[in-house]
Amino acid sequence: MFVRINEFLEANYNDNHPKAHRLFEPFWTGGNTTYAPGHAAGVWCPASQDRIQLTPSTNHFSPASVVCNLTQLNGAAGPCVVVNIASNNSAEFDRAVLGHTPCDVDTSDCTAGDGWQAQDPSRHTLWRYCVGSPEAAPSDPAKYRTLSQALELVGAGPGGPGSQRLPLLRLAVDAWEYAALAQWREDTPGLPEQIIVQLHSRANAGQETADQRWGRFEYGVTDLALFFMHMANLGYAATYRWNLVPTDRTDSVAVRGGWSEVSLVRVEVPAAGAHPHHARPKGGKAPGATAAAPHSGHVGGSGGIQHVVPIRVLLGNDSWHVQAARNLSDWRSSLFLRANEFLQQWRNDELPYGHHRFDLFGPIVECPPGRPLQLLGDGKDGSKLVCGVLEPGAREPCTILSLGSNNNVRFEKAVLASTHCDVATFDCTVDDPVIVDEQRHRFFKLCVGSSKHAAQKPDLVVSWKQILDLVGISRTPLLKIDVEAYEYPLFGEWAEDTPGLPEQIAVEVHGRAFYLVEETDWTPRWHRPEYGVTDLALFFMHMANLGYATTAQAATPGWGYLSEFTLMRLEGRAGHGKVAHEAAPSQAGTDRTGERAARGAEVGLRSGTRRRRLRGP
Repeated sequence: MFVRINEFLEANYNDNHPKAHRLFEPFWTGGNTTYAPGHAAGVWCPASQDRIQLTPSTNHFSPASVVCNLTQLNGAAGPCVVVNIASNNSAEFDRAVLGHTPCDVDTSDCTAGDGWQAQDPSRHTLWRYCVGSPEAAPSDPAKYRTLSQALELVGAGPGGPGSQRLPLLRLAVDAWEYAALAQWREDTPGLPEQIIVQLHSRANAGQETADQRWGRFEYGVTDLALFFMHMANLGYAATYRWNLVPTDRTDSVAVRGGWSEVSLVRVEVPAAGAHPHHARPKGGKAPGATAAAPHSGHVGGSGGIQHVVPIRVLLGNDSWHVQAARNLSDWRSSLFLRANEFLQQWRNDELPYGHHRFDLFGPIVECPPGRPLQLLGDGKDGSKLVCGVLEPGAREPCTILSLGSNNNVRFEKAVLASTHCDVATFDCTVDDPVIVDEQRHRFFKLCVGSSKHAAQKPDLVVSWKQILDLVGISRTPLLKIDVEAYEYPLFGEWAEDTPGLPEQIAVEVHGRAFYLVEETDWTPRWHRPEYGVTDLALFFMHMANLGYATTAQAATPGWGYLSEFTLMRLEGRAGHGKVAHEAAPSQAGTDRTGERAARGAEVGLRSGTRRRRLRGP
């Protein structure tokens, strides 16, 4: 997603608000004309469920309500309820659900007129309230509910007693959908199996309020990308899009096409005992995270759509990994909400002064037990803060990578002096490299970038895979990288199953580059001169999806658009690779160090960032 969004913006001259419905294009493949309903880049419906329109539409003035067929629910055990929030005085959706399924329907709308009535008194319940943010709901409790409160009221979904399945939720709430869905977390119980949501880059009816998009008048491509990444972290993939245009609006709102109906299906859920929120150590050996076997389609007789791809698994089975991964999960699934609240506090300034653009991305976990935070170097430029490079007692051969040096070898000297690892340094800008140790230090006159960059300049640039092949390693315990914003294309093409991802990364993140690399033929930010808060949120969300959590941050004095970060990988994809120096199991009942580290990690998440400063050159 991170690379795809940047490539889309590059192709559209970095216009974050392209006209018509083009701002929705990065999230779909095919059908990209103005009003064509493109198929999702996510998933198709399972083979056993064809796609249907609950409210067939021949134009783009009315919703189509496309879902994976719900008729299978007729064979499902137990009661179910479909929730429809905001009817706009139309009962067409409610009638369709009542006719297609055995489920009850609960409809809520605080704007409905006096003639509004239930379609089937025994199965259809009406509620006269609207869904708002947690801030709006208490201000007028007779009119507003949060989404969780709304679902709890009908006995389904998060917070509900769980007596009723929630196969489908429909949201058409004129830009309130973002604040409503932002409250959900990866371990929120009872999330709906399918969602139909009308997404508004602008509100189409009435005057906007400060809570609809946290005071943002309009959402652009990067804002929508962060929303879709949030939903993907909850396990949802898009299956369909139906572009909409207001029937009574001929001004720029209709022209810019800021309204689209999106169908989502939940294809990934935490398996009991596998997700960090379920893996709670209770005496004896702390449980390791194991993934359920992947499968496709619906499962058993429940009729529910279950996960069809492997879920994340912990890369260690001690109490520290369990607590740290819990922090990462909370951080990852709350970033969309926190980024919007942060921008609201800064009056929607994407480039706040000083280092504040990096405030959302500070440390969320402490270093593992026995591997305290240490400074590799003398504190001047080129030094890096890392957790202990190796597990205590580790003796196997290892190589640490240093990408970008400018002939500053403070880091290399510190690594060679404090570990038994070799070091490989890459930098195409150095003509007379300093070799610290002829036996253990190697230098490659090459720069790093994406595989696309490497193909364009094969004698100058190498990709991640080529780096590992040249050095002759399959993994590394530590990657140090300072490459003037080329960290983005290098990391951007990593996937959750990319082989050889480093256990730790010490990286200088560039809001904009110190050197004028933007003037070259292949720019590190896809011809974007500077990254703001939302751009950085997309990058750090991408790293979190790879399983990385921040353990340290160091501000760079005098350079507000630079900041040093240390990341440690906690999670991976089931069946893909192994981290170097995997942690040994700890005894939760006797290993007090692990418990202290877990408590420290939890405090780190609550208390926000902890920063250290590196001195100048």
